[in-house]
Amino acid sequence: MQFPFTYDINEELDGFYLRHIVQFKNAHEMLLYMAAHELRHLYQWENPLKARQIRRLLRCDDEIDADIYATMTLSRHRSGKL
Repeated sequence: MQFPFTYDINEELDGFYLRHIVQFKNAHEMLLYMAAHELRHLYQWENPLKARQIRRLLRCDDEIDADIYATMTLSRHRSGKL
């Protein structure tokens, strides 16, 4: 894998999805994004009522919620606030 690497999750999932396309500058950013994404799923599983309220507010499913959270985490890392 060569960096910068563009990750288009839309190509990896079956069905019609329109999700954020992320560009990783290095392997550290990719690991950070993937870890944040999976940790969000763990939060959704451990806090189903709160997760449902967030999905209602955002009008999205659990995958898009995890993508949003991971993208925000990556943005905070890039801005130096993480």
